[in-house]
Amino acid sequence: MSVIVYEALEGCVISGETTFIASSTSVRVRCWGGGGGGAGGVNDIIHNPVAVIAGGGGGGGAYSEGIVTTIPGASYTVHVGAGGAGGIGTSGVVIAPGVDGDITWFGSPTTVLAVGGKHGGGTSPGGTTSSFFGGEGGQLADCIGTTRHSGGHGGNGGGGYGGNGVDGALGPMGGGGGAGGAGNIGDGYPGFVGGGPAGGIAG
Repeated sequence: MSVIVYEALEGCVISGETTFIASSTSVRVRCWGGGGGGAGGVNDIIHNPVAVIAGGGGGGGAYSEGIVTTIPGASYTVHVGAGGAGGIGTSGVVIAPGVDGDITWFGSPTTVLAVGGKHGGGTSPGGTTSSFFGGEGGQLADCIGTTRHSGGHGGNGGGGYGGNGVDGALGPMGGGGGAGGAGNIGDGYPGFVGGGPAGGIAG
């Protein structure tokens, strides 16, 4: 689930905003950021006319948890982050990146907040830009809450099927990264809403 407010709200699994009516003086909130969208597979005819680059998977959304003081009867906004859109695979380009996952928060973006995973397709530490690279998971340092976990990194693409993303860092709470895509031209998949189990796989 994307946002769980204990003892009052079962959970939200659809992206967007909803309203929570408090019935107690405090609630325990758990949030997951949206998964990053997978990159699209491309045919890089600029550098190699026969090379097909499979898109990398999007990173998993981060996790954040906290106790929030509330006023019985008062309304609080819950924003559930959408998963990022997948990249559009095409020929003649180096990269067809997906879109980053959205943030998820309760009350306001300064109360309890979990960031989304990064899109598949990007730049390597060595400075190479390609659809091949998986996206970074949402980072705990960018979240707000008493307990925070990073999301898993998206798997890189490959000539065959790419590898699965790793589990969320420091525990199972962060969403795992999406798998890298097969070695063909195709559109990347969108990330999951509000952290689900993974970021978007790639095409």
